[in-house]
Amino acid sequence: MGKIELNGMKFYGYHGCCDTEKLAGGRYIVDFSGEYDSSKAELSDDLKDAVDYSKVYSIVAKCMSQRRNLLESLCQTIASGIKKEMPEFKHVCIKLTKLNPPLPGVVDSSSFTCSL
Repeated sequence: MGKIELNGMKFYGYHGCCDTEKLAGGRYIVDFSGEYDSSKAELSDDLKDAVDYSKVYSIVAKCMSQRRNLLESLCQTIASGIKKEMPEFKHVCIKLTKLNPPLPGVVDSSSFTCSL
């Protein structure tokens, strides 16, 4: 069993419950990790035996373009989308970070993590 990670995928989105978030949008970072049976790729050194990282990115990008109110819902949508489109993953974990959330103070980011 092996694990791949895509860290620091950056997006601009219009997620959130506040009107300003829906209108002005904000910056997000998505981190992905996924476990799959990598033994064939490890032995063959052939790209056709590995998972397609670009497909993971495309699924994340598509999900990030669909507005959600909650980080929890968006994170689950991403994880479910990857599992549905890429069943070779036995386990996926998504960390979704919202930069500069609209809070009554200085906060660098807020994050939510989900696993399937």
